[in-house]
Amino acid sequence: MTRFHLKLLLPVVVATPTFAAIQLNFDAPDNVHDFTTLPTTVDYGEVGNDGLGTTIYAQITALNAFTSSGASSSFGDVSINIGAGNTAELQLSLFSDASYSTAYTPSPSQSFTWTATFADVEGGGNNSIYEEIVLHTAGSYTLTDDTELTVTADGTSTTFSGQGTGIVDNPSVNDNPDILTAAQGRVAVAYTVTDTATMLFDYSAYGSQRKMTIDVGNLQFSTPTTDYN
Repeated sequence: MTRFHLKLLLPVVVATPTFAAIQLNFDAPDNVHDFTTLPTTVDYGEVGNDGLGTTIYAQITALNAFTSSGASSSFGDVSINIGAGNTAELQLSLFSDASYSTAYTPSPSQSFTWTATFADVEGGGNNSIYEEIVLHTAGSYTLTDDTELTVTADGTSTTFSGQGTGIVDNPSVNDNPDILTAAQGRVAVAYTVTDTATMLFDYSAYGSQRKMTIDVGNLQFSTPTTDYN
C-alpha cells in the first residue's frame, strides 16, 4: 500500500507594524532667544495627541549658551535667532505629562513617528553667509527633487547646509501657512524620527545673524520630493 503524507499549508500571517497617529501643533510661544542660563527650556504645553488617548506635551531646551540676534515674529512653530559665528545646541522633546517628566511612549506600546520641518536653511547669495542644521538623532529625511541644500553624513549625524544658496523669503502668515512655496521648499528639509521622543540638533549661523524656522506637524512641500533613509 502506498501511503501519502499530506502537508497542511496554513496561510502565513505577517504582522504589520502599527504606528501611533501623532498630530502635533505648536501654537505659542514661537520664540526661543536670549538664553542666559543653562539649561534653558521653553515649554509649549499641550501640542497634540497620538490617537490612542495620550496627550502630548513638548519642550525645547538649549544645551549651550549662544548669542541671540533678537526675537522673531515670523510664522513658524519654533523660531530661533542667533548671531554670526554662533551654534545653538538644541533638544526638542515630547512628553506624556504636563510636568515634562515622562518621555512620550504610546500606550499600548507600538511604533511611532514624528516630523520636524526645518525651513529657510538658506545662504546669503555667496559662500560666506549661510545657515547649517546638524541632526544628531537617527532618522529619515525628505527633500525636494530640486533641493539646493548640501547634505553630508558621517554615520553619527547628518548635516544640511545652505552654503551657496540664494536668499529666500521666510515662511510667513502671508503665505499658505501649511505649504512651502517652490523656492522655500528648495531650502527646507523634513526630518522624521521613529520610536524616540527626543530630537537633538545644532543650528549654526555663518557670516551674518540668521533665523531658523521649525514647523513640527503638517507643513508640506508643493513640489516633487524624495525620501532618504
